[in-house]
Amino acid sequence: MIGVLTAVLMLTTSFGFAAGDVNPGPSGEVGMPQVTVKALSQTSVKVSWKAVKGAKGYVIYKSRTGEDYRRVKTLYGVLKTSFVDKNCRKNTSYRYQVFAFKYENGQRVYGESDWVSEVAGVQRPGVVVWAAGEGKIDITVNCKTEDEKVELYRSTAKDGKYKKIIAKKANGQLSYLDKNLKADKTYYYKAKSARTLGGKTYTSTWSSTASARASNISVSIAVEDLNQPGQKTDTFVYKLTMAEKSAPVTILFEENQGGFIWSGQKETESSHWTGSTVLYLYSYSADGKRFVKMTEDYLVEPGETVYLKFLSRDKVMYYEDCGLGLSVSFAGLPMIEGHLHLNGDGTGRYTDDYDI
Repeated sequence: MIGVLTAVLMLTTSFGFAAGDVNPGPSGEVGMPQVTVKALSQTSVKVSWKAVKGAKGYVIYKSRTGEDYRRVKTLYGVLKTSFVDKNCRKNTSYRYQVFAFKYENGQRVYGESDWVSEVAGVQRPGVVVWAAGEGKIDITVNCKTEDEKVELYRSTAKDGKYKKIIAKKANGQLSYLDKNLKADKTYYYKAKSARTLGGKTYTSTWSSTASARASNISVSIAVEDLNQPGQKTDTFVYKLTMAEKSAPVTILFEENQGGFIWSGQKETESSHWTGSTVLYLYSYSADGKRFVKMTEDYLVEPGETVYLKFLSRDKVMYYEDCGLGLSVSFAGLPMIEGHLHLNGDGTGRYTDDYDI
């Protein structure tokens, strides 16, 4: 995951529509249609809306996710309140907008519109798994639509034979706790979705395979401070060594205030004052010699060592000691925040347990 800080400039036209949005024409006092969508097949979607009082017609726009909108139909008459889009790609997600229009002083003017989305057909689901205690694994299957039925499969080998363990309507997301598994053994999961449209059932392709170990989660990292007390510097290096039986850990990369941040505080000292500052994670190294600039998450496996180089926001400082904050992710869990606790002799340990 690469952290990106994006600034978006929105310009407003004289007609009141933001540049970059759909702009059918001049804006006016016209109501906004309440739009719904429903897939009819793998290649068609029905767009419907409630009639808008005073409207003389409607304009329908369509977009594939991530692409610009284009006008696909203009309907005249206030009572024409639906349109069937028969030109959809199989198993593709679309967005639609419907604008009502009328005439003011001989000029057509338009109201506002929200967008709605639908999948023509069925797309493959996403599967997330994580350890949930000894002999247990938690699974979440995320679907693209609300009316899909999910089939979840399990195997003891990634390329082995998979057995169906549950088939159920997901309502957008299916959560399942797989119990009575062999403790500390790794299991593999994948899923597919099915959707009935117009009396015909369509089945997705397989999801990506996800795996987890049926055990409690424990993280243990030995930390060594390689900086010298009293040293005047703006660069700081710490050595982290994963325990052999620790779960793998992903060091999370973020971008904040223009810096590469792994936030923490460094105690500083001079003859005049004592204070603290924020350190930014700048680079990493496997051997402590050749450092690579940090631009994405970094995975540390059990038994591995990584050297992390930080920069001080306040330039050159007199170094005393440090208490670094740590953001990590392990075993498919969301971000977990902890701290590197350093002793007076410059050694310490990061530990974190996830027990059910």
